Amino acid sequence: MAPVDISDDYYAILNVPQTASASNITRSYRRLAKVEHPDKNFGTPQATAAFQLIQSAYETLGDAEKRRAYDAIWPNIRASCGAHAAAAERQRAAEQREKERERRKAEAERETEKRHAEERRRAEHEAGQKRKAEEWKQADERKQAEKARTEETQRKAEGRRQANARRRAQTAFTTRPIRQLIDEKAKIDRDVFELSRAVRRLEGEVKRLEAQDEQDKNKAKSAGGQTWGAYFASYLYSPAPSEEEKQKEEAKEFERLERRNAKRIKEERLQAQRKRLEDLRREMETLDDIITASKSQGKDPSSKQREEERRHERAKRKAEELRQQNEEKRREELRKQGEEERRQEARRQAEKQRKEDEEMKRQEAQRQVEALRKQFEEQRREEAKRQAEKNRAARIASEQRKHREEEAQRREALRRQEEADRELARKLHQEEADRKLAQELHQKEMEELRKRQPQANVIQTLTYTSFHTDDSTSNMWPIIEGRMCMTKNDTTGQKCTIDGSPEYVVKIADVAQNQLCAGRNFETGHQITGHCYLGVAGSSCPKPMDKRFKGR
Repeated sequence: MAPVDISDDYYAILNVPQTASASNITRSYRRLAKVEHPDKNFGTPQATAAFQLIQSAYETLGDAEKRRAYDAIWPNIRASCGAHAAAAERQRAAEQREKERERRKAEAERETEKRHAEERRRAEHEAGQKRKAEEWKQADERKQAEKARTEETQRKAEGRRQANARRRAQTAFTTRPIRQLIDEKAKIDRDVFELSRAVRRLEGEVKRLEAQDEQDKNKAKSAGGQTWGAYFASYLYSPAPSEEEKQKEEAKEFERLERRNAKRIKEERLQAQRKRLEDLRREMETLDDIITASKSQGKDPSSKQREEERRHERAKRKAEELRQQNEEKRREELRKQGEEERRQEARRQAEKQRKEDEEMKRQEAQRQVEALRKQFEEQRREEAKRQAEKNRAARIASEQRKHREEEAQRREALRRQEEADRELARKLHQEEADRKLAQELHQKEMEELRKRQPQANVIQTLTYTSFHTDDSTSNMWPIIEGRMCMTKNDTTGQKCTIDGSPEYVVKIADVAQNQLCAGRNFETGHQITGHCYLGVAGSSCPKPMDKRFKGR
């Protein structure tokens, strides 16, 4: 039987390495079998095939002979499966991107649907508010009409009652004496004066309260007229009101309500007193007519009766005119009252709508604040990243600058060392040249001496290398007693002679071979002693000894 062609990576299927033991392979197979069993993946089309593949992998790797045969072809399978795995990975990545795109699209659609639902809800709410406002308006109109009919009936009954009372009063007045009528008129006149003063006082108080209400309305209007930007700025940056400010606002609101109640009570009292004032004035006019008629009445009873009837007609017409005026005033007051109630209802609706708008604004402001906070956090992270990058670049630049400075210092030190070496070489070269010059001069001097003196004469020649004084150390070349000598300052490197040099010059006083010689510095007066050597003219001088001596 031919072997079955295997193209699957069984080690990758069982999630074990090639060096795994049989126990590890068995453990991995049992774990995967529990997870990938078709009974636990009902509805998945590839569940059975995946489970069978796991079984095939376990049967192959669990048997030692089959595993050795599989290990022989496993490298080729791994290479081919690697390419397939890369393609599958790319396919999974593409599917993942497609799923992410679909998810974002679904989220955008849900957000759009949510926004449309919010707009529909808002439109339905506004339509409901308008419908309720219309229903309330119609109910108010019906209520006002019913109230007007009731007041009209009451007014007619009151008019009839007042007419009967006036007729009775007129009949009583006509039967009284003139003096009593005059006293009654004076009393009514006093009442009219007092009542007029009370009416004026109430009118002034009502106007004052109305002015305060108008000021409060203007303040509220100016406070409520701010722009959206100002509203969001005040919401974001304004501090929370303190307890004292809240108490002040509550006190102002309580004062405003108290003022409104006081205004309503004073207006009711003002209307009642105005009505009472009109009644007193009508009564006083009636008394005037009766007094005038009583004073001008004659002996003819018929003319008196006619005059009385005319006065009665005039009073009746006047009373009717007053009644009509009062009726007009009352209607106007009812109209104003109805308008005031409608305005109050409209204000209530506006206040309710304002609160809803403020709530929506607050929610919108919260969303914007959250968006701004996220944007600020993102900007802060970006800024921190840029700052870290800038710090890293600055650190690198600082290290490079430090390295350049160190390199410059090293080069400067090398340059100085080279200059010092060149200076030392120059000094050595100069010393060598001076020494050669001194030797040449000495040779010339000796030649001249040999020419001037016989060969047998011995010329004392002092030769020593150096001497030390309190001021410096100098080198001395071979000199001859009583002649010009030449010396060199070790510190400055300058040469000097006996005649007028500012350097250290020695005049030899006495010379003895291998003994001390004495000299004196012509500039400082210091005495100098040292070991000396005698040479013979015409012969070379001994090599100078490096002797140092100190003199005063």
